Parts: sequence; structure tokens; C-alpha cells
Amino acid sequence: MMMNTIAVRLRGRISFNRTAILAITLDQVSKLMVRIYIPFGSSMPENGFFRFTYIKNTGALFGLFKGHMPLLITMSFVGMVAVLLCYFLFAYKWRSASIGLGLILGGAIGNQIDRLWRGHVTDFIDWGSWPVFNIADSSGVIGVAVIVFFLLFLYREKEDSSSKQDE
Repeated sequence: MMMNTIAVRLRGRISFNRTAILAITLDQVSKLMVRIYIPFGSSMPENGFFRFTYIKNTGALFGLFKGHMPLLITMSFVGMVAVLLCYFLFAYKWRSASIGLGLILGGAIGNQIDRLWRGHVTDFIDWGSWPVFNIADSSGVIGVAVIVFFLLFLYREKEDSSSKQDE
């Protein structure tokens, strides 16, 4: 019984950690490439439905809270702590929940790195009429979608839920 609990925690931790590290790495490498190869304020290609447009965002999602960097940094840290608490209290039992929370944490850390080191977030994915965003933003949104899917379709509270992993 104890070995099974240890194995469940280890599988969840590996999924959570790998997912967060992958999200952070993809985010930071993509932002570096944009800063190197695309002049600030320009797009590649210049026109079209999907472009890479290099902008600096001093706000949050959709440019909300521009100029409120201390608040954004604080709220991001609070969000990261909340994700870690969710993971350590219950989500480690389910691989899909671990992956979803890993995506959310990785996205939050990716943008927090920019806020702390650059004073702004590098955004570059310009898709249709959506505001310009980045890999960290996408990671957070996909992570939330994974958690919602998990809660709606995979989560079943059972007497011995720690012995079952979702597929």
C-alpha cells in the first residue's frame, strides 16, 4: 500500500515537473528568438491572419492592468502558490491534473521571468483579431482547459482514489 502511494506521488510529480519545465523552456526560447530576429513593433509576415508580431506588454492578459507591475508580480506569485497547493494537496494523484497544473505553473513562471528581468512581457503570436500573446499565455489557457476537462470527465472521487491513475 505504501509503495503504491509513493509510486503515485512520483508519477504525478514527474508529469507536473516535466510539463512546467517544458512550458518555461519553450516560452523563454521562443521569446529570445523573437527578440533576436524580429525588430520591435514589426511583423513576420507583414500581413495575414497569422503573424509573429513583436510587442512589449506591461500589463496582463489582453493588456489589462498596464503600468501596475508590482500588482501583477504579486498576483502572479499568489497564483503560483495556489497552483502548488492544489498540486500537493490532491492533484498529484491524477496525471492529467498534474499536467494541467504544470502547464499553468510553467506559463505563470515564464511571464514572471519577463516581468522581473525585463519589466515587461514579450508577446509575439498575432492571430486574427485576438490580442498578441505568447507561449506562456497559451500554456496557461491550455492548462486551465485540461483541468476543466479533467474535472468534468475524468475525476471520480472514490474511497481508494489514490490507487487509480486516470489514463
